[in-house]
Amino acid sequence: MNLSKKILLGISMISICFSSNVSADQRIVTGDGEYVIGDGIDENFSVAKKLALEDAMQNAGLQASVYVKRQSKSVDHIIEEDVVEMISANVLHLTREPEYIKDVTVDKKAFIMKCHVEAIVDDDNIAEEISKDKGNQDELVRQNKELMNERDRLRREMDELQKKYEKATSKNEIAELNAEVKKIDAGLTAMQYYKIGNQKYNETKYSEAIKNYNKAIELNPKFLWAYVNRGVAYKDQGNFDKAIADYSKAIQIDPKGSTAYVNRGNAYQDQGNLNQAIKDYGKAIEIDPKDTDAYYNRGVAYAKQGNLNKSISDWTKAIQIDTRDFMAYDSRGRAYAKQGNLNQAISDYTKAIEINPKFAGAYNNRGLAYADLGNLNKAIADYNKAIQINPKLASAYYNRGLAYDDQGNLLQAIKDYTKTIELDPDDVDAYSNRGVAYAKLGKISQAIADFKKVLTLDPNNQLAREVLNRVQNQY
Repeated sequence: MNLSKKILLGISMISICFSSNVSADQRIVTGDGEYVIGDGIDENFSVAKKLALEDAMQNAGLQASVYVKRQSKSVDHIIEEDVVEMISANVLHLTREPEYIKDVTVDKKAFIMKCHVEAIVDDDNIAEEISKDKGNQDELVRQNKELMNERDRLRREMDELQKKYEKATSKNEIAELNAEVKKIDAGLTAMQYYKIGNQKYNETKYSEAIKNYNKAIELNPKFLWAYVNRGVAYKDQGNFDKAIADYSKAIQIDPKGSTAYVNRGNAYQDQGNLNQAIKDYGKAIEIDPKDTDAYYNRGVAYAKQGNLNKSISDWTKAIQIDTRDFMAYDSRGRAYAKQGNLNQAISDYTKAIEINPKFAGAYNNRGLAYADLGNLNKAIADYNKAIQINPKLASAYYNRGLAYDDQGNLLQAIKDYTKTIELDPDDVDAYSNRGVAYAKLGKISQAIADFKKVLTLDPNNQLAREVLNRVQNQY
């Protein structure tokens, strides 16, 4: 009685590092950033230094023309001033510690933390890094530059006002200038709340993130990305209606942007409204025919509807746009496997592994395909690799247990089912299969205990009830 086999997806990460060596293939860039210290509960010089450094690194990255993908293919776009973890360890390296200077604002009412950085750029690796996510590069650059341009515009206006302020003589003139300063300061402050919101979101403090996005929107009611990111935070809280409302507002502000359509499609999909999700992904593709997330997520929605041919078509399109999209290869492989095209599935899983050798989910899924072809040794080898990469991947232990079970190696199968239960104590299938294995070995009390546990977890499990009755009657 071998029950359902299991799959899992994976993500990739990028980082920042320091370097003191400059080679002939590298060039030097600099970046300046700043952060106005407000009166919020999270405002202090330590936070200001961190955010000023992010700003400086952002500007250095723009100078180097470095843009790298977000962390995960399957999650929402998280659009922020530093749209993604933009500075890759393989591309941009700080040559020395950042320089910090404390200053004051024009009206002398707040401190400004300024930061200067110097970094080296490996031009050879820029092309390699960008090619990893070519499909999203243009959209990320556009979103990033919109925010940077708006901030720079406000700063230029503030500089002009400072010059006028120094020359002002009458009270009326000074009052008018103060009003303009207040208006511009509101825009800049909105960006600061927005950045803090992003920081809180990345710390999974969604309620605090939402509070900061609220403040950003209060100060700037047309702050597109504050609506988008607040929508993401609401969605991660499970508040899909509020998320959809925010994405709809973002679409109202910018009907020509694909991001809000993709994110709203994700929220509809999580609600189970697959038809509306597919419509939104289609609109995103209409706006940006190279939006790989729209194709990928529409493929997921089609798969949930059981339309595997359309899923395969969308994932194929995502791969055509971004040939290194390992998630699309893995998902297409699973669709082929469901259609019974196991050799094509194995080919796709193998490609996903070539692109991302640390993708445990692809090894697990390829193992399933090998098992279905009857090649249990190759299946076990793949499950071993998946477990080596991710020792907490319960599905790999479970699937390896099935393979050992099919080989007649019941003791090893029981060990794997037991490990599965250790990682996932509510796994009904693992208890069921371990109970069957115990029964085959004549360990009746253990078998009965496992089937009773199944019925505790799933009282309507008729198959487990029948097996339990048969074992109890037989012995």
